[in-house]
Amino acid sequence: MRKLLKVSRSGYYKYINQTPSKRSVENEALKEYITDIHKQFKMCYGYRRVKIELDVRGIIVNHKRVYRIMRECGLSGKHPRKKHGNYKKVQQDLIKDNILM
Repeated sequence: MRKLLKVSRSGYYKYINQTPSKRSVENEALKEYITDIHKQFKMCYGYRRVKIELDVRGIIVNHKRVYRIMRECGLSGKHPRKKHGNYKKVQQDLIKDNILM
């Protein structure tokens, strides 16, 4: 397989035997926290509110990191819908004649 991918033997075994980095372990823990917060608040919170909730829980993390992790997990907040006015036609029988003239 390594010949097919044109990778050296030492590079292949280095990749296979590598241990996960500290950052990747932290990201996995953050994924769990973020998905819990997202589910807890009925999937309405976007990355800004999730970041604030993490700060409240004592987990200090950059908003860009929260955004990236949420994007990797496929999470996003609900967007508010535009509210349209309730337009009614003007009924002709409601318009009164001008009797002053």
